[in-house]
Amino acid sequence: MTEHYEQPLQAHVREKSVYETARDNASLACNAEVCSLRGSQQSKSIARSEFKGDFLTIPPLYESGALSSDQQKNTNLIAERARLDTLVGKTTLDSRESAQLKGDMQTFEKRAKEQGLNAEAVAKTYSQVSRILEAKGNQPLSEKERVRAAMDIMAIAAEPTLNPQGGHNTCNVTTLENRLFSRQPDVAAGLIADVATTGQYVAKDKERTTVRLDPESLKIQPEELDAPNHPDQNRNYASQLFQVTAINLLYERDNKKFGTDQHYVQGPEIQTATVTLTGEKVVDGSKEFPSPFGDGNGGHQQKGGSLQELVDINTMITGQNQSQAFLERKDMADPRELQAGKDMTAPRKPRGSQMSSEEEFKKQLDELNKSGQFPAVVAVNIANEPFYSIMEDSLKKEISQHPDPDHQKQGPETLVDTSTLRHDGHFVLITGYNPKTQEVTYKNPNGGDQNPKEPVKVDDFYKAMASAKASVWLDRLEKARDQALAQGKFKEDVHARNLAEIMSEYTLRWTVHENGQVDPGNRERATRQYERALQRMSPANAAMTRYLVREEIKRAMDSRSQHD
Repeated sequence: MTEHYEQPLQAHVREKSVYETARDNASLACNAEVCSLRGSQQSKSIARSEFKGDFLTIPPLYESGALSSDQQKNTNLIAERARLDTLVGKTTLDSRESAQLKGDMQTFEKRAKEQGLNAEAVAKTYSQVSRILEAKGNQPLSEKERVRAAMDIMAIAAEPTLNPQGGHNTCNVTTLENRLFSRQPDVAAGLIADVATTGQYVAKDKERTTVRLDPESLKIQPEELDAPNHPDQNRNYASQLFQVTAINLLYERDNKKFGTDQHYVQGPEIQTATVTLTGEKVVDGSKEFPSPFGDGNGGHQQKGGSLQELVDINTMITGQNQSQAFLERKDMADPRELQAGKDMTAPRKPRGSQMSSEEEFKKQLDELNKSGQFPAVVAVNIANEPFYSIMEDSLKKEISQHPDPDHQKQGPETLVDTSTLRHDGHFVLITGYNPKTQEVTYKNPNGGDQNPKEPVKVDDFYKAMASAKASVWLDRLEKARDQALAQGKFKEDVHARNLAEIMSEYTLRWTVHENGQVDPGNRERATRQYERALQRMSPANAAMTRYLVREEIKRAMDSRSQHD
């Protein structure tokens, strides 16, 4: 059990003096007029506290109550709060930014009290933020970048489950980061503080795995720079530092083990005429070109794509085995492993909690609920409901609001988002479970309108943790075809390419990736659907579809053989 907040001795003169000093400093920068500015921004959540003058007395966390059983912990918290408050007053923050940071401190303390979070963890979180603000010089970060990192840590600590991954392929480490900030904020803040002040991080594993970030990954990138304006959609700078470091823990571990020199790098986004690249890539330090792992938008995903790897990262950061809170279905198909480096050849022992049935899933949720272990990281497939419909609605909204009128005219074929086929694996945070109603609540690291508005039935959620079947995709494609025809917007070449993507992907899964776990009935049904779809096409587009499927399978198999 974590220790709850304790009330300080009221007669402790020195403690009260420190408290009053901090409160007075806070009041200078936080008044109703300043704090109302924040309401005009796109806030992460309506749950974030409003300000009414004195962030230390709303709510009055330490002004009354029983005698403390451990005065030192509360003294540390009050002293660290005062230290951070003084440092904030010395930064280049304007009054609005200062009020925002102090408001996040207030929300953080309120959450900590309600959650029963150890008061010492709050004090240590403040200490890590102070360490960043006390640093000098322009290496490894500039003063502006350090201040931004400090502000962002407090924003995540205030509402960790609403912290988004932004436009990056990092749902994996975003959920891990958000769980840490929920339960061990000082540990997560400590990683960021180490990187912000030294440019490196030393893990808590036996090998003391050390990550040194490259200069590009240390820079604040465009999306992160704009994060304060869109905190519910954009990844912030502190998360950038955390996530790049977390993923590189796996690369450094395997570099040492296999004699490789590969690193995960975050550069600026690249906007082309047809696609926005995330700026993520894996590079080989001995070469001047990206390794075959490729860009995050182009092909193979970086390390950290499996639940087992996430458990490894979490253990390296915390020094603890917390695998009971990392959940997946035992029969969930493994993510594509065509990158097949040396680290992929050895069999891996399952880590995390694997469930073979819905009843086992409910049992695990019940145990996590009783032991207070939420939030839990869960592997799902976004090609399944409820995730796909939410994603589809978001895409419709994006198209309708696009400034290009031609873009707004896209038909239903465009809404069959086959881009999720190869990267349908996703991670979310289950934040609660109600055994009476058999419902779970969860947060999606995609953020914004990707978060659910209602709890989800546990049986539906368990189904969403499995791989989406080919027949489900083909049903969607057929429905989109019918809608497009009815609206006079049908484009057979778009339909043909979507069909080719679906069948090439699932043919590969059936023959290579799922290792005998294929449902023969579903495969036969999907094959019949595919043939019917080809018969409805013109001969030219049908031939093109068959050609695209053959070429994609050949390319994938050639790539695989090169790495075997």
